[in-house]
Order: sequence, then structure tokens, then C-alpha cells
Amino acid sequence: MSKTEKQTEEEILSLFFERQETAIEAFAAYDGNCCYRIAYGITENKESAEECVDDLYLQLWNSIPPEHPESLRAYACKIVRNLALNLIKKQKTQKRAALLVELDESTADIPDADVSELGEILDTFLAEQPRVRVLIFMRRYYYSDSVAHIAKITGYDENKVSRILSKMRKELKKYLERGGIKV
Repeated sequence: MSKTEKQTEEEILSLFFERQETAIEAFAAYDGNCCYRIAYGITENKESAEECVDDLYLQLWNSIPPEHPESLRAYACKIVRNLALNLIKKQKTQKRAALLVELDESTADIPDADVSELGEILDTFLAEQPRVRVLIFMRRYYYSDSVAHIAKITGYDENKVSRILSKMRKELKKYLERGGIKV
């Protein structure tokens, strides 16, 4: 079989079962582009999509055998989809962690015992705020939106959004202290 001729799924699966290193190349030629499109559609980033596809190849190599999927395409698409979703989740967690550092000036030294109360106190704090301020706070610290994006949503300029967030963090700190949580 020539290198330009595509192999069938069964032929590619046979290569995996025979532990032939050409299995990865054969799969890449067979369905690599489809898997890349799935990963790119989720991550919206070329490098992230390529990372997911590379991780897919490793997972295929490590899981076949013992797995013998009925459809190699469906099996690979499911794996690459999960890899891309996990990568997005990891990136959002890292982004959220950076935002928590920003919010940390209000909540820095909360003892572990008081953390369980924090959600209720935060809900009460936000319930007392004007709707637009709640929107700004939630968009920034829950949805991890950028200040620029929040400004676009609200019609405010970025400086005003930043000032509102800064003021809310200071107010939250005072509110927590009034609620008996030492900050």
C-alpha cells in the first residue's frame, strides 16, 4: 500500500493491535484533520487544538489494545472532545485563580471555618447592590470576563468598570468584617 493511499479503520486498528508505530501516522492521515477541527472548535486556539490532537495520539496508542472500538473515528472524536473540554476547564481554572488574586484583597485572611459562611454573606452583599453593579461583579469574578468586555456590555468605559470593581472589593471587605469575618 502506498503512503498516499488512505487505510481503512480496520487496517489502522490492526496496526495498533500489532503495536506498529505507523498506526499513529495512518490514523493522522485517516482522521487527524477531523479531530483537529473538533479540538479547534472547542478551544478556538491553534496551539491548544494541536496539543489536544497530540494527546489524542498518545491516548490512542495507550488504549488500543485492549480497547477495540467499533468505530475508530467515533472513539477518537470522543477522546479529542474530552481532551479539549478538559483543557478549556483547566485554562478557565487558571484564569479564575488569577481573578481570585485580584479579589483576594477583600478576602485574603478568611479562616477556613468562615469560608462556609462566605457564600451566604456574598449573596446577601450582592442582593443589596444595584443591578448593574451585580452584573459587573458577577461578569468579572464568576464568568471571568475582561474589564473591556464588561465595559462593552454595560456601555461604561473601562476606567469606570475598574473603579466600580475596586469600590465593590473595598465594600465587600467592610461587609465581611461587619459580618464577623476577620479579613
